[in-house]
Amino acid sequence: MRLGKIKNFLNGLKEGIWSISKMENKWSFLFHSCLIWILYVAAFYSCIFAFEQTENIALSTMLLAFVAGSFAVAFTNSGFGSYPLFVAGILSLFGVAQTSGTAFGWITWSSNMFSILILGVVSFILFPILNRKEK
Repeated sequence: MRLGKIKNFLNGLKEGIWSISKMENKWSFLFHSCLIWILYVAAFYSCIFAFEQTENIALSTMLLAFVAGSFAVAFTNSGFGSYPLFVAGILSLFGVAQTSGTAFGWITWSSNMFSILILGVVSFILFPILNRKEK
């Protein structure tokens, strides 16, 4: 049963990747997708300077914590509660105290969620105005 779910997931992933080749503006889509992920990583990276315990972690450690947090967001309801625990778990493997790692996880998660909420509301208000067709 689980093998079937994994196979379906992989087939869906393959189909999604191949669908990009059929898109009209695929280069714009790919550019903006990469830009979004670069900005996510940059936002995560900027938070490492919030604590003395995390300001000297290696880039590879930071990327591992970022990936762990990404999985937490993907597998739970926006990562609420699990994101800080996943990030703290990775950071603790590299010598960061669990409390500092958890606080770091909450800061990165909450700043990300607040920016999504604020920019989402702004977009919700501005898009109908900016995309209004002239009569």
